[in-house]
Amino acid sequence: MAKLNDSDKDRVNAAYNDGVKNVTEEDVAKTLEREAEFNSKVNKLGEIWQDVQMLFRMLKDYKSKKYTAVPWKMIAAIVFAITYFLWPFDVVPDVIPLVGWSDDIGVFGMVLYSFKAEIEAYRKWIAAGASGKSDNDDKELEIVD
Repeated sequence: MAKLNDSDKDRVNAAYNDGVKNVTEEDVAKTLEREAEFNSKVNKLGEIWQDVQMLFRMLKDYKSKKYTAVPWKMIAAIVFAITYFLWPFDVVPDVIPLVGWSDDIGVFGMVLYSFKAEIEAYRKWIAAGASGKSDNDDKELEIVD
């Protein structure tokens, strides 16, 4: 996968920071309605696929009130990252071969990096048997150390 240049990194960071500030509870519901569309694209992310799927699962557990020990800022960041990923005309348009998804992966990378402690707490919650399964999920979440 091609790397972003400094200018694109700055634009992605700015979009992320602005986008997270504007997420509402209604956006959480709208994002969850787009799960099938998200899943059809997310499998192309390669090695971070499982982490991204886990973020979507966390969002579902937050929305269903199964897991609420997560700061709103993280929920907003997940919603923004999913919305950004699904939007084809972001900082680097997805139609550009190789480079097109580098900004999308960068946004998810920011979420994963920024909320390491919260993600680890969620994984531990799942490992403890709390609710690793969201409604309508048939697959168990793989816990990665």
